[in-house]
Amino acid sequence: MNFKIDLLLLVVACVGYAVTQEASSELPAPTSPPTTTPGITAEKNTSSSTASSTTVTTTDPSSTSSHGSSSTTPHTTAKPNSTTTLPPTSTTTHLPASTTHGPTPAPPPTDMWGVKFNETYCILVKAEISIEFKYMSKATNKTATTSVSVPAYGYTTANGTCGSEKQTIHIRFFNNWVLTLVFKRSNDSQSYHQSEVSLVWDLKDSPITDAPNLSGEDRNLKPMFDTSKPGYLCMARMTLYDNTTADEGLLAIYTKNLHLEAFQKSTTAKFSEQYERCKEDTISNLVPIIVGACLGGLIIIVLIAYLIGRKRSRRGYESV
Repeated sequence: MNFKIDLLLLVVACVGYAVTQEASSELPAPTSPPTTTPGITAEKNTSSSTASSTTVTTTDPSSTSSHGSSSTTPHTTAKPNSTTTLPPTSTTTHLPASTTHGPTPAPPPTDMWGVKFNETYCILVKAEISIEFKYMSKATNKTATTSVSVPAYGYTTANGTCGSEKQTIHIRFFNNWVLTLVFKRSNDSQSYHQSEVSLVWDLKDSPITDAPNLSGEDRNLKPMFDTSKPGYLCMARMTLYDNTTADEGLLAIYTKNLHLEAFQKSTTAKFSEQYERCKEDTISNLVPIIVGACLGGLIIIVLIAYLIGRKRSRRGYESV
């Protein structure tokens, strides 16, 4: 009887741990790379899609946020009627963005941006990008935490530089928001890394209807990854900027289903089949291993129990 109870507890523990790992990862399978030109390049865009969505959660001003230390530089907040100097741009197209409110907003759109030089792409970026802010709501006079999505194709433009040692892409949306990603060659010239993330933002120029006159420019100078392969893939949620302990302003920049390449020379907007996977994605590989090991051990235990029980039954018949 004790043997059966121990066996049942082992099965429950294995299955429970596997389910926990699966729930924590929830990583979708990578999709095939597109074979057409990216939706947003340094050239003029001609298509349109849905705009970004926002979610707002209000809390009491007396409550404070504590999420650990930040590895980024603090943001600078402009005073009312202040202006922010933006990097130069060649072509910028903006369509009015709609605002969606509700308990379950639509996820950020997956969009693709590229930078071309001499008819070849040096940078390709595809991702769902969401940006989190904290501010004092004008409507409720309480602290609000809001997530803003980078709009989809037709509502953004992109341009940048294709240098031999440093490459940059500027993703522009709303009227004067600019998300910049900087890539640099490593010292051995055999790999590259994302060296900087910055965001110029202005809550007045956003889908947030109750936002105050708050703006700024924030940077994260901590390298996010280093790869010797052409591409980098991370289907799990990845943090590009983290300042969640801030009292107001930009809290974090997140990506999901991220696929990017830099220092490439491709005539088509197609990702290479060679890429490095982020460590967050490797968690999903543990789930089938754990389940397989538990099932294999269970089969062995059941087989041993069967043989022992059969041997005992034969001894009983012989004694009779």
